[in-house]
Amino acid sequence: MPLARLVRHFVNRSFRGGAESDSDELDFSTGLLLVLLPIPGTFVSIFFYDKYSTLLQFLRRDLVMNPYSASLGDEYLFVVVSMVVTGILAVWRWDSILLDRRDFANLAHLPISAWKLFFSNLLAITFVTALFAFEVNIGSTLLFPVVVSSSYPEFSIYLGFAVGHAVSVILAGIFTFVAVIALIGLLMSVFPYRAFRRISQYLRILLVVFFLFLLMSSFAVAPLIERLPQQPDSIVRFLPPVWFLSLCEALRHPSSPVFHDLGITGLIAIAAATTLALGSYTLSFRRCFLNIPEAVDSTGSQSASLIPVMIRIVNKFYLLTPTSRACFAFMIQTLARSERHFVTLGAMIGTGLLLSAQTLLDATHSGAEVSTRIPSPGLLSIPLILVYCLAVGLRLVFEIPADLRANWIFKLLVDPTASVGTALGRTFIWTIIAPCLLVFCFPAYVYRWGWQVATLHLGFVAVMTYLLIETLIVRLRKIPFTCSLPLFKANAFVWIFLLVLGFYLFVRVGTLLEYLAFLYPLRITMLAISISAWWLVLHYYQSNILQMDKSLIFEERPIETVQLLGLESLK
Repeated sequence: MPLARLVRHFVNRSFRGGAESDSDELDFSTGLLLVLLPIPGTFVSIFFYDKYSTLLQFLRRDLVMNPYSASLGDEYLFVVVSMVVTGILAVWRWDSILLDRRDFANLAHLPISAWKLFFSNLLAITFVTALFAFEVNIGSTLLFPVVVSSSYPEFSIYLGFAVGHAVSVILAGIFTFVAVIALIGLLMSVFPYRAFRRISQYLRILLVVFFLFLLMSSFAVAPLIERLPQQPDSIVRFLPPVWFLSLCEALRHPSSPVFHDLGITGLIAIAAATTLALGSYTLSFRRCFLNIPEAVDSTGSQSASLIPVMIRIVNKFYLLTPTSRACFAFMIQTLARSERHFVTLGAMIGTGLLLSAQTLLDATHSGAEVSTRIPSPGLLSIPLILVYCLAVGLRLVFEIPADLRANWIFKLLVDPTASVGTALGRTFIWTIIAPCLLVFCFPAYVYRWGWQVATLHLGFVAVMTYLLIETLIVRLRKIPFTCSLPLFKANAFVWIFLLVLGFYLFVRVGTLLEYLAFLYPLRITMLAISISAWWLVLHYYQSNILQMDKSLIFEERPIETVQLLGLESLK
């Protein structure tokens, strides 16, 4: 087999998915992925246009703005965006980066040497790394230098910004991707394969949370970078994005010596990460891939001891039929054993924890007043943030299939005309959320503000959670994890906007209404009217869904433009 064909095979494998991806339906198409990657940098560039606009500078009477100093914080944000998007992409494609058991089963019997597989996969990784780094940053590389230098006729200013920006963001993305590869190789070299599979689940969640934290903290770090020439011993010099920002500063114009030194540190970091990735990849190849025939296949993970207890509890109290019990057991075991589902839900939970931590920090900082009578709006919003992220995360993973080859048993046992999907989704989400509210949130509010405030707040959160869950599952026509992945639709960005808007309404507006009800008990009518209006709209929508739109499905299909009546059966 020619080397080029092997490289193309491994590149295609990187886009399709890893060992758990048995169907091409599980992942976005390559073309769609490459179209989506430049979007973050493009939108951020457009967002900064008003800052560098000549007209707006005139209206703000800021006629002497230095483009180099003014763009320092913005460049840092672009470097962070490049690292975050590339890092999350590498974590998402974790399973498909290095060779595994399925590669051995498919390729070992062919007349191909093991080291030829090694070099072809290495070339594929290099190509994918360069492609992702280029795609993530192509939008900002083309637009941001134009935005910054639009007020200056000198071409040298544009060229300096373009070269410095392109080098810094692309190298930052390459560094992040290579660092993730090095981490994977080290884990595979140190731990047995079974232990690696279990550890990698939690590590991937931690990495996603870290990247999100890096993105959210960029606005706080940017002002510290501007003072870095006066404070060269600042702690921000240890952040990798600062290294590549310094490289950008050193390339585009004469800058402070501290930026020159940190830029050299960035180049050393890339060389070290690349060397470590190559060495760990070689070790993992020798230790894992070449020894697969002698290794015991133990990739399946055991269920946690808590899961059988949970299944017994729900079977005893509120799952009354054998079918619902079997479906619930399948759902909880899938969520616990499937790394893809576990990591997706973990990323949403990590986002909720990160937002909650930031809200808690803002609500309890040194200048904030903490009332001893009622919680502040920030403290009231923390359970709602966690509930929203957890409920939306569960609804999201419901759409990801486990193994479509095994859903025949559900087609035989479950009545397609019954609203089983809605009932199972409601039961499953409440089973996860209710203990979290009772065990973690309620005692904290009791300890700080007493039983009365804690009980009222828990009741409000429970009502809001009920309405949120009913809204999320109103069109759930499938048994979770048993239906093919929905096709990417043209209105996907509309759904993302609705999720963001829903977060604002559910958390911010809901918290404000509750806080006003605590302050002025007579204004509880505003809260009651809002909740009643939500329930009435939801009830009206549920009652007007046609029966044909409630039937169970096992395959997502695009909506047909022309609907056939099927009158041929009447002949």
